[in-house]
Amino acid sequence: MATRALLSALLLAALGSAAACDFSASSFDPGSDKADDFGSCADSADCGTREIEVLFTNPFCDECQSDEKAVLLERSPIIARLVQLIEAAGSEIDISQFTFSRKEIEEALLAAHARGVRIRIAMDSGQDNPGTAATRLRDAGIDLRFVKGKSISADRAGLLHTKFMIVDKTTLVSGSNNWSSTGTSINNENTMVIKGREQDELIGGFACHFETIWDGRVDDAAACSGQNVFFTPGGGAKTMIRDSIRGAHTSIDVLMHHFTFPDLAKELAKAQERGVEVRLVVNEADRGEVAGSDFRRLLEAGGQIHFKRVNEDAFQLMHNKLAIIDGRMLINGSGNWSGTGFFNNYENYVRYFEPDVVRQFEDMYDRVWSWSVSADGLDGQLSAAQEQARETQAFFGNLHAHFSAHELDHKLDDGKDQRVDADGNLIDVDGAEGVADAATLAFAYAQDNAGLDFMALSPHTTDDSASDPAD
Repeated sequence: MATRALLSALLLAALGSAAACDFSASSFDPGSDKADDFGSCADSADCGTREIEVLFTNPFCDECQSDEKAVLLERSPIIARLVQLIEAAGSEIDISQFTFSRKEIEEALLAAHARGVRIRIAMDSGQDNPGTAATRLRDAGIDLRFVKGKSISADRAGLLHTKFMIVDKTTLVSGSNNWSSTGTSINNENTMVIKGREQDELIGGFACHFETIWDGRVDDAAACSGQNVFFTPGGGAKTMIRDSIRGAHTSIDVLMHHFTFPDLAKELAKAQERGVEVRLVVNEADRGEVAGSDFRRLLEAGGQIHFKRVNEDAFQLMHNKLAIIDGRMLINGSGNWSGTGFFNNYENYVRYFEPDVVRQFEDMYDRVWSWSVSADGLDGQLSAAQEQARETQAFFGNLHAHFSAHELDHKLDDGKDQRVDADGNLIDVDGAEGVADAATLAFAYAQDNAGLDFMALSPHTTDDSASDPAD
């Protein structure tokens, strides 16, 4: 049934029909209010059959400077992989991008065009300016259209903000980053390279999505959605995220460039209240976006919010838009959790269940979390490293400790069964049975009074004589 709907959808798109592609034949019901679970890899016919390669920018600098940006651009794995895929294209490339400035990618597209590859590029209308990479590619003869999202008012429209490339109908490139100098270097970004069948739910869905963009059929964009891939403008993506949060059991980790949709903030707060551990990272500049009552409710329930410090003068951003739920599902894509993202922009929101993919995003999340600061850290003008230093006690040197330890008639260490009370007085404590118990008591004492997390303790007075001299 799903395959038949998919093939019909592609045929309609190819014919330029006013009807949108239909990927709705699936077991996911966006209006079900389902809260018991959010599915698994086994629920998707394509999960496990596709190859997914994950790329991150992973800047080694926190608030990056120009010299560090130059190094990261030179080493960019995303630029190198995009150029490689374009150079390997055999017949056709379809691209949707919000911004585009990298010369290496531009030159690779021009070379592909020169050797006869059919290229179509949809760019946000904001790039329709002299001197941009988009206008240069158009002037060189590449088929390129400038596109707007859904109309908001007489003089304002949503954006073409979805970012992806399809090569030869079987390779999809999607993720958070634009093809800009910051998006491929100092920003925190991700790119996913997905290889599979032309009928794969993700590849086929994005192909359908491109046709609605290319034809200017903004109201048909959401109809390309399926069980695990959702396109906007339209409400299905928002509902999928809501239901996925409601299905969480243990943890929700969110990285979000912009988070202004209060209904989803409320869902995170409710999840924390039922015992799900919620963590959220946003940009420092967007602190005001997470200051409302729903976010306060999240914090009061025990949720945590961190802020990524960046070099705003260099236009650096934490630009990911993703959530990891229970360590087994990833929601990733181009769209922020905002009203504009859901209802005005061309965007994509995709669910992944492949364990290796989720694990790589978990590792990346932990790095970003450790490189971000709390609200108190922001107020204290601390960097992530400085805040970590304040929360960590490290002791170096040769720590010499004695504790009371004996075995039968033999004293193994010459400490005493005493400790110092709050007033500085020595008081007797119950003796421990054996060396292990004595060492445990000694460590607990050091931990309580000095904050030590680690001690190396071993008895170091030995005497085989029948008795020891007085202490």
